[in-house]
Parts: sequence; C-alpha cells; structure tokens
Amino acid sequence: MEALVDFMVRSVVDHPEDINLKVTEGDASVLFELSVHEDDHAYLLDGDDQLIAAMRQILGASGGNRRGVLELVGESDQAQEE
Repeated sequence: MEALVDFMVRSVVDHPEDINLKVTEGDASVLFELSVHEDDHAYLLDGDDQLIAAMRQILGASGGNRRGVLELVGESDQAQEE
C-alpha cells in the first residue's frame, strides 16, 4: 500500500522532492500521514473533486484485509481557514 500512495502522490505533485510519508501499521489498519509542499497541498485539496479524496477511495479499495487511511498533514487547519 505504501508504494501505491507514493505513486499516486508523485504522479500529481509539482514538488515530489518535498513528499514525506509516515507509515504507522496496526493490526486492522495502516495509517499514512502525508506531508507535501505548500503549493501541492493546496492542489490536492482544490475544488469539489479533491484529489486527496479520490486517492483515499483508491487506497480503501486496495487494502485487502487491512484498511488504509490517508491523512494529509495540515488538512484540518486549511478547512478551518475557509
């Protein structure tokens, strides 16, 4: 799953060198904490059809017996600003 998240993110961002992915594995789930460049952060959350939401759906469908959870670091901060 980590390779899938990395591939999806690198495919759409302008600053792939600034991607940081922290993985925390549990028995029933895998948490992916993603941080990206500020410009890419805005791009992933832009509009009604958020890219990050689509990535979460793909990750959820590919998880098998463990649930993949993708969190964008700072996402809740940006939502509070709007």
